[in-house]
Amino acid sequence: MNWRHFFGWFGVVLLIFVETAGMACLAVALRYNRARMEAVMAPKQQEAAPLAVEPDTISLVAGGDAMMHMPQLYPAMQADGTYNFDECFRYIAPLLEGFDLRVVNLETTLPGKNYSGYPCFGAPDAFLYGLQDAGFGTILMANNHCCDKGSYGIRRTLSVLDSLGLEHVGLYADSAEYRDKYPLMVECKGVRIAMLNFTYGTNGLPVPKGCVVCGIDTTQILEGIFRAREKDADIILAFPHWGEEYFRTPRASQRELAEWLLAHGVDHIIGSHPHVIEPVEVVEDSLSGGKHVVAYSLGNFISSQLQPERSTSLLVGLKWVKDEKGVRFVEHQAIHTWVSRPQISGHRQARIYPMNYPEDSLNAAERTFREACIEAGNF
Repeated sequence: MNWRHFFGWFGVVLLIFVETAGMACLAVALRYNRARMEAVMAPKQQEAAPLAVEPDTISLVAGGDAMMHMPQLYPAMQADGTYNFDECFRYIAPLLEGFDLRVVNLETTLPGKNYSGYPCFGAPDAFLYGLQDAGFGTILMANNHCCDKGSYGIRRTLSVLDSLGLEHVGLYADSAEYRDKYPLMVECKGVRIAMLNFTYGTNGLPVPKGCVVCGIDTTQILEGIFRAREKDADIILAFPHWGEEYFRTPRASQRELAEWLLAHGVDHIIGSHPHVIEPVEVVEDSLSGGKHVVAYSLGNFISSQLQPERSTSLLVGLKWVKDEKGVRFVEHQAIHTWVSRPQISGHRQARIYPMNYPEDSLNAAERTFREACIEAGNF
């Protein structure tokens, strides 16, 4: 045996074995390190995942009857002959700021001259300026006084509303405008809200030729609901001018219409006309489990009617959320207000106050009257 050749080949085989074993160990080490790196990196990848988006909140507040009787007119006159009603709304404006949308029933016309109170209302434009400055951006116009100044009063009122950029619903200069703009569609944070507004009548006054006043006509109302759906409304609100003046409980006709409206797709109902507060009720849908607010009457937002029950009003707030599941109603609130008039306050004009306005800012007569409003307010 040639031992030199033997040990030579043996060395070669041993070297191959060592190299093979080394590469195997290296492969194992690399696999281990890669697995370790993946384990270390995995938590960082999870932390980088997008966070859940908070749902958007949409809110609306509605006020009752904004009226201007003659005792409100003269105190609003300025030295230069113009009018200013800002004092009336200044103390309620901060409360309105907390809502995205603000709606009120304008129960007067804006004739530009020959101002008057009951029975045919006509207010200076400044009355509307005061409402707008307080925060109201949507005006309900279908009520029993909308025809008080005839065709001219209707067209001029609508013109002033348009010039101020205010949304309005329920009253139209002609049928083309009605077809184009009814129901009113308001978009807020990507949510489409349809508003229907209609009245039981116009105090026996004829609707001027060519003009359109939305009435309590189920065929017309149903047409409005269908249009709202065609326009992809997320929420449908009805603002009926209904009921009987000074009755603090809803009439059977109101309850029947409310039931019909909800059955045909209206989500919430906020009523006006009785000039006193009627109940706010929550109706639960037995099929969907959803809830519908029915406020039968909010009372007088402002007027010169002196009785405590006619000096007390509601602001009704509604709140929805929009998220990946859609738009959902979440809650409502009823905010009580009252009107302090010059006869008791000593101030020049009437003032709307939240019911919880600080007592030390009121005089003794005002505090007594506010207690009477609380007692009379259907709380």
